[in-house]
Amino acid sequence: MLMMMIMMMMMMMMMMMMMMMMMMMMMMMMMMMMMMMMFVTVVVAAAALAPVKVSFMGSDHDDGVCPLFKLTNHPHSANMLNVFHKVFGLKTFRKNQLEAVNAALLGNDCFVLMPTGSESRLS
Repeated sequence: MLMMMIMMMMMMMMMMMMMMMMMMMMMMMMMMMMMMMMFVTVVVAAAALAPVKVSFMGSDHDDGVCPLFKLTNHPHSANMLNVFHKVFGLKTFRKNQLEAVNAALLGNDCFVLMPTGSESRLS
């Protein structure tokens, strides 16, 4: 009787482990599907935008050409500048930082690739 109970408990534990593994696999599949949908959304959004003709000169490739993103009079600007100055202790934005922050806070799809700085390293 005791042996039978132990075997049943072991079988139940194995079934629970299998269910957990199946749930993890389903979650991974859902995450992959979400990532694919985000990629499609970005591609579709990028395709829907009117192309902006940009000519690059030198080693700096700057496509932060939208004048809307250079402004500091958006509804979020006062709070953003306050955090920028008080929390981070910074006085000026680096090249294209303001544009990237404004684009994101205005609800645009963004892909921003910027250098980490001279003292930062990727490991």
